[in-house]
Amino acid sequence: MALPDLSGMLPLRRESYDALMERQSDGSSLFPKVYEIFCSEMPRLLGELGVNLEKKDSEEAYEVLHQIKGSSAAMGAGRLWELAQFALDMCSDGSVLEERFLLQEIEMEIGLYHGAIRAIREY
Repeated sequence: MALPDLSGMLPLRRESYDALMERQSDGSSLFPKVYEIFCSEMPRLLGELGVNLEKKDSEEAYEVLHQIKGSSAAMGAGRLWELAQFALDMCSDGSVLEERFLLQEIEMEIGLYHGAIRAIREY
């Protein structure tokens, strides 16, 4: 099973970003706080996913992919969310373990998301 073609989607759901940028009751924006968490958690999750794929452990890979999907949804990383959802579906029959480029694709999508964030914040 091939990974999905995400080229027709934007890496960032702008409405999610805008919602996170809205001011909280203390006057600060939520985005910088959650983006920092996202940035610090993704390397750990990618490392765990790589280990689980190498060990051929689809159950543990599922757990990590579920965390990536949740973080992606919260941050508005639409393409990353789609990829994580697709990979979660692949866990049901174990085919996720045969997908050689999954980790690289996830890393690429994270990079595209970061690029989209930088572009907005510099605008």
